[in-house]
Amino acid sequence: MTIGLPEKKIASLLALLNSFDYGYEYSLRNFARLVGKLVSSCPAVRFGWVHFKSFERFKFIQLIVNNKSFDDMFTFPKSRSSPSKITFPGFVQVIREAYRLRGIPPESFELFTNSISSATLKQYSSALSRWWYFCGTHGCDFYNSSHSDIIKFLTVEFNKGVSFSYLNVIRSAISFVRGNDFVNNLEVKRLFKGIFRSRPPRRKYDSIWDPNNVTV
Repeated sequence: MTIGLPEKKIASLLALLNSFDYGYEYSLRNFARLVGKLVSSCPAVRFGWVHFKSFERFKFIQLIVNNKSFDDMFTFPKSRSSPSKITFPGFVQVIREAYRLRGIPPESFELFTNSISSATLKQYSSALSRWWYFCGTHGCDFYNSSHSDIIKFLTVEFNKGVSFSYLNVIRSAISFVRGNDFVNNLEVKRLFKGIFRSRPPRRKYDSIWDPNNVTV
C-alpha cells in the first residue's frame, strides 16, 4: 500500500511555497501557516520530516526573538532545504533520499546500499554528518549544493587539520549524494592536487629494516 498526497493538495502546497522567496520579509503568521501545511503532509511524504523540521525550528526561534508575536516580520531563510542543526538522520536515510531525488526506483535502494561494506558505511556516515552540519550553518542545500559550496566546505575541513586521506573519504561520501559530476569536476580535482602538495599523506611506517640482516 502506497500513501501519497492528492494532486489538488500538491498544487496547493506548491502555490503556497512559491508565494515565499529568499531574502524577502513575511509575517510570522503567514510563515506559521506554511509550516503547518508542510508538517501536515509529512505522513505522505518520504522523509518529509527531515526536510520540514528546520522550518518548524526556525519558526520556534523567531517566536522567541519576537516575544511570541505572530504579527512581526522576518526575513525568509536562504535555503528551503537546509537541514539546519537538526540531528543527522544517518547515511542510509540521506542516501535513500538522494537516490529518490535522482529518480532511482525505491525497490532498488537496498541493492545500492548493500554495495557498501559496513566499514565504509561508518566512514561515509561520519563524513556526511560533517557536510550535513556545514549545510545547516551556511544555508547550503545538502542534496544539491553548488561545487563552490562543497569546495568551501572541504577547505574549511582542511584548515581544521583534516588529513588528505579523510578528505578523500569526504569527497567519496558526498559523491553518493551529488553524483559523479562532483567527483569529476575540474576545480575539485585541482583542489585535491593542492591539498596533496600542501599536506601529503603520512607514511605508514616511520622506519623499515632489512629482514636479511635479522639473525635467526
